[in-house]
Amino acid sequence: MLRNPPERKARNRCGQYARDLMIVRLLKIVSTNWTHLLGFYLTIYLSFIIFKLLGLGDDYEWDIVAVGFATAAFLMLTYGLKILGYFILAILMLDVVSFSWNNKWTRETLILQWIVVSVPFIYWAFEYQYWLWIMLSISLLTTQLIREKRIDSINKHKAATV
Repeated sequence: MLRNPPERKARNRCGQYARDLMIVRLLKIVSTNWTHLLGFYLTIYLSFIIFKLLGLGDDYEWDIVAVGFATAAFLMLTYGLKILGYFILAILMLDVVSFSWNNKWTRETLILQWIVVSVPFIYWAFEYQYWLWIMLSISLLTTQLIREKRIDSINKHKAATV
C-alpha cells in the first residue's frame, strides 16, 4: 500500500497553491498600510497650520509653512513613534484577521477597523484636550477609504487568478 498516492499529492499541491495565494494576497493588503503614515504626516502638518490660524496650541512665532514639514517629521518620529507603532501593529493584526478569507465587505471591514482603533484616541483627545488625535482619527478614516480601492483591486486580481 502506498503511503502517498498520486491523487493525494495533487490535492496537497492544490491546497498549498491556494494557501500561497492567500498569503500573497494578505501581504499585498498589509502593504497598503503605508498610506496611513503618509496621511498622518500630512495631517500633522495641516493641523499645525489650522491650529495656528485658529489660535489653538502654543503661541510660537515661527513660520509654520517653512518649518512645519520638519516639525511634523520630528513630532511623528519622536513623540508619535510609540503611539504609531502600537497603531500600525493593531491595524496589521486587524488586517490579517479581517482579510484572511474572501471578503466582499471591504468598506464595512475598514470602517469597523477605524472604529476599533479610533475610539481610544477620540476619548484621549477629550480627556487630555489634545485635539491632534481627533485630526489623526479623521486622517485614519480617509486613508482607510483610500486603501479600500487598492484592496478591492487586489481581491479582484486574486479572483481572476483562482
